[in-house]
Amino acid sequence: MFKGFNTRQQNGFTNLNFNGDYSAYGQSGCNFWLRADMGLNTTTNLGAVSRWVDIVSGVIFEQATAASQPRLLTSDAAYNNLPVIQDNDGVRSLVNQANQAIGVRSLAFVANYDTLLSRNALISAAGSAYEISLGGSGTGINGVTFRLATTPYTGTTESTSVKIVVISNGLLMVNGVVENTNSAINLDLGTIRTLFFVASQVSLFGKVAEIIGFSTSLNQDQALALSTQLNQKYVIY
Repeated sequence: MFKGFNTRQQNGFTNLNFNGDYSAYGQSGCNFWLRADMGLNTTTNLGAVSRWVDIVSGVIFEQATAASQPRLLTSDAAYNNLPVIQDNDGVRSLVNQANQAIGVRSLAFVANYDTLLSRNALISAAGSAYEISLGGSGTGINGVTFRLATTPYTGTTESTSVKIVVISNGLLMVNGVVENTNSAINLDLGTIRTLFFVASQVSLFGKVAEIIGFSTSLNQDQALALSTQLNQKYVIY
């Protein structure tokens, strides 16, 4: 499935071992990987997540304010009984406090929203207008949305169901289906700044199991292969 880190288990959660040589679900060039079973300050069900560490290069996402910390669910039936991180009220966030650069050109994630907010933003990037959202009630932002400046590139999926999303190389794929193609849909996220919460009106009220970044663009066949591998793990579609 992947290479380059220790897979020893402790309390059901794998240990981190940063060594910089990664492939993820058969796709090389993985340079950013958040997994709900790794890199957390807690392994307790409903435990507060104050820190989530990228398992590839050690980029740290943190939240010191207790009321703003998301929660770990060690098993979620909608995700094939695997762990997820949850924002259950739309006010949680984890922040790349050091603004450590990442350089993501392709992105995949497994997530859903539970309550329809204006956008349900999962990711924002520092120093740019990039924003990736799961579904919203506002005009032009329904469904899975990749936003560059004020222009949204929007998929057709609009539901609370778990979504396996790949954004890369002119395409936006949701649950194995290309839902939008546009040459402008080409990620260049120098720094992923915030998870779950961009502003009060665009926060994610939902869950996420994994976020995977690649330093190169994936073509459509590679995006489909990645989505298929993630689906074999989480059994979403």
